[in-house]
Amino acid sequence: MAKVSTTTLKKNLERNIETFDEGVTDRSRQSDAIITRTVMILFAILFPLCIVCFSANFVFRIPDIYSFDLGRTLSAKEADIDMENKDLAEAISEYMFHSKSLQSLNKSVTKTDGKSAFEKKDLNTLTAYRKSLDKGFLVFCIALVLSVALYAFMLHTKRKRTLRRSFLFSFVGFLFWMVLFVSLLFPAKIRMQIFAGGVVSPANKATMLSTLFDTKLFWEMGAVMVAISLLILFTANSVTRAITKETEIF
Repeated sequence: MAKVSTTTLKKNLERNIETFDEGVTDRSRQSDAIITRTVMILFAILFPLCIVCFSANFVFRIPDIYSFDLGRTLSAKEADIDMENKDLAEAISEYMFHSKSLQSLNKSVTKTDGKSAFEKKDLNTLTAYRKSLDKGFLVFCIALVLSVALYAFMLHTKRKRTLRRSFLFSFVGFLFWMVLFVSLLFPAKIRMQIFAGGVVSPANKATMLSTLFDTKLFWEMGAVMVAISLLILFTANSVTRAITKETEIF
């Protein structure tokens, strides 16, 4: 009887150990699944945000689109500014890149009679405009650091499938940020307030900025920004697929 009891106890103990191990394994799998989903969602949100902020900063600071818009609409000379279109675009771009101060910009952009071309409202608009880009650049830096950390984590933990899926969902995240960007910045009143110094109407006198640049400039910048963002996103996705060396398509 004692022998039978000992055997039974051993079997029960082994069964309990197996049940415990299965429970630990299930909890471990659940924890791993939670971590995987969290990392995937965070990357799908942060990486597109990083790209959008970078593209916006690049496009909204370079002189090329300003120069193109001046050539398409009212030229600097027609606005009585003693500068060529290219020089005016470069002056604005230099201010946006912090290589020229507001005072220096105001002194360099003058009318043919030697007076400053920009009114106080123009200068305030340019200041607010650059501050918005600076905040966007800060968001870009933070999102970039976090995105790189998540990318490295997925590679280090051999979550290649998760990494590839994260890029798939990044396209959804990019669409989300662009819709948010358009809904917040592209309504006519907000566009004019941000860039052209206020809504141009009979009760609101046009400023030099709103005279030089119409609201189509914002749409042009937005189109270029989307093109650059998608180029970066597709390139990063292609490089990742090559690194992970997977063949299945998600």
